[in-house]
Amino acid sequence: MSGVAVWYEADGKGPATDLHMPGKHRQAMHMPRWASRLTLTVTDVRVELLQNISKADAIAEGIVEDDGSEPDIFYLPGSHLISGVNAPKGRLPIGQHSDPRLVYRDLVNNLHGGDLWKENPWMVAYTFSVHRGNIDKIARSA
Repeated sequence: MSGVAVWYEADGKGPATDLHMPGKHRQAMHMPRWASRLTLTVTDVRVELLQNISKADAIAEGIVEDDGSEPDIFYLPGSHLISGVNAPKGRLPIGQHSDPRLVYRDLVNNLHGGDLWKENPWMVAYTFSVHRGNIDKIARSA
């Protein structure tokens, strides 16, 4: 594909931001392999009960701590958009808690409906490393 300029929305250019640049919006799952910018390598797979998630794993799932002052308060960034009066029908609020596992509980119940946390099903937990670069270039250098 040498000599052809292709821009995607992720580049910050293209039809939506610059009408003079060629290209079209594509969902990431439909982008060609040569356009990959991140490669995920699975480093660990484990099976565990949902409620056995550790505090560290809950934080790795995107739960963050407030400003670090005492007492610790954990929350899910952007959760105010799906909580409260303006929440889509069937969505449960995601609260702020002193334990990141409780915020994760709220997230799981919000995403899957009902009280999945209480059911405590077996889950598959994947750990992966992120490599910034095209998958083919990473494979060649390994």
